[in-house]
Amino acid sequence: MIASSALVFGLCAVAAAAVGVSMGAGQTCGAGQSCGPIQHIVIMDKENRSFDSMFGTFPGADGSTTFIGPDGQKHPLSHQPDRLQRDISHAPDAARLAYDNARMDKFWHIPGAIQTGVDLADSQFYQSDIPNYWSLAKNFTLDDRFFSTILGPSYPNHLFSIAAQDANVDSNPPMIGSWQSERWGCDAAPSMTVEQRTPDNRTKQIFPCFNFRTLADVLDAKNVSWKYYAPAQDQSGYVWSSFDSIKHIRFGPDWQSHVVGHTRFAADAAAGTLPTVSWLVEPGQVSDHPPASICAGENWTVRQINAIMSNPTQWAHTAIILTWDDFGGFYDHVAPPLGPNARIEYGFRVPTIIISPYARRSYVDHTMYTFSSMLKFVEQTFHLPSLGPLDRTSKGLGSSFNFSQHPAAPLKLPERVCSQVSTPAPANRIPLATLVEPAASGGGPADLTVALNHGGTGTLALSRHAKTYATPWFPISPSNVQPGDSLRAFGQPNPHQAGSYNVWYLRDLDENKAWMRGHVISVDAAHNRIVIKPVYRTQPITIQLDAGTSIVGAKRRPVALTSVPTAALIVTHGLYNSRTSTFLKVPRLTVLATPS
Repeated sequence: MIASSALVFGLCAVAAAAVGVSMGAGQTCGAGQSCGPIQHIVIMDKENRSFDSMFGTFPGADGSTTFIGPDGQKHPLSHQPDRLQRDISHAPDAARLAYDNARMDKFWHIPGAIQTGVDLADSQFYQSDIPNYWSLAKNFTLDDRFFSTILGPSYPNHLFSIAAQDANVDSNPPMIGSWQSERWGCDAAPSMTVEQRTPDNRTKQIFPCFNFRTLADVLDAKNVSWKYYAPAQDQSGYVWSSFDSIKHIRFGPDWQSHVVGHTRFAADAAAGTLPTVSWLVEPGQVSDHPPASICAGENWTVRQINAIMSNPTQWAHTAIILTWDDFGGFYDHVAPPLGPNARIEYGFRVPTIIISPYARRSYVDHTMYTFSSMLKFVEQTFHLPSLGPLDRTSKGLGSSFNFSQHPAAPLKLPERVCSQVSTPAPANRIPLATLVEPAASGGGPADLTVALNHGGTGTLALSRHAKTYATPWFPISPSNVQPGDSLRAFGQPNPHQAGSYNVWYLRDLDENKAWMRGHVISVDAAHNRIVIKPVYRTQPITIQLDAGTSIVGAKRRPVALTSVPTAALIVTHGLYNSRTSTFLKVPRLTVLATPS
């Protein structure tokens, strides 16, 4: 194992001639230059997986196949499915709960951990579930002591991947729209905030827009090329586009010239035109972020890496750092060490694979790394100054490389056929559900108990500001939704209560605005109900009247319900439930004609 960065870069010069890098006699590398074979570094940042959940059974790695349950005993980790029903909380509170003062024994207690009776927080994939990720790990280098920097979710950890700092932020901004329209940076809504937690445990809410120096600024200063490949504004995955949170980049020329669409990456890689430093983030459905398919995410990753390997010249000079941004709510047995801000650092281990012709072959690196180590590796490779104390004191991935080995050939992997290949719903789209218990009337917040179509029950929590509609967009009250109705809801899982969703708007798929004409079959004055036989239908229709319903006859004269005769021709309009064949909310019923 390489013991120091000095030795690493001594070996760089030896290996350079073997791959055709021109080195003049006595040449000294200046700032922004590489003395060795690595001329391109790619940081691929995927989503929400712990080390044990993906590589807990990997030979030679420090993995686990068991967890500590509520009874204090060891139990086998369950087999994780390709898709989850919903996300597992990975907010700071959930992470601290799982950490449990370094006991690492309460992942099962995280909101969202238990889904349809199964503890999925304490679960893991097998090699057969993620064979291509395993192939990359088995043929190159797997780092099993790579810790996320922040004990929490995506947003702060992504900031560390570009700046080796995050202003002591430890949370995501709240979701107030859909993944497609969400913005988490300087272009966010003015009310958007994130939690800042200082080393003395003081907290406050701040706007997620900063002006600290990033690696991109260092690269610009030394004329080193770079690009940040990411989804564009209002696209799925834009929330992970971290330079949106750096004011001088978001509103400066670099945003147009260096922050580019993620779909350009594979084309640039295949053409051999990748910049010196690249970051790559992806849309939600291929990010590996639950509840999305890990198979779909793995296929997308393979396509990007295959594109790099398809260009032999570029592959010969490239190092790929494939990592995941946070633990995603999944179990890991290794307690993270305390960082400079012990209140929020460090986070749980995340899988990291070093892929390069010079990555140690079939090797597990047990050196401790964090996201700052990725930046340290860039700084060491291209002789750049440090951004701050964290990257300056971090180890720089050197132990994962062997620059004296014969360069490894490309390993182009085949994509797999995924089960249920349909594009997974965005993470905020709640599965189709059927109402079990209706909401209480009163106009305030409402909780609806629902049966999720793919199994299990859940709660749809509607605030006073949530919108409820019939199909397509006819406003109704939650109390109009009937038990048994099919629902489409949009919102997000409640991070503090498993199985509960905070709903922004709800649509009843069985109800719509309609009108109908028919002859009266019966009148039930005791229950304010009329049954009619529609003119153009055979099935009887029930009209449920209420205090707001007016009944009129000729010349709009009021008619008492008890005076409506059988066989009278009437017309009605209002809220119609096609499943129950019932008009629920009828403003007016008109008696057109009575039998002679």
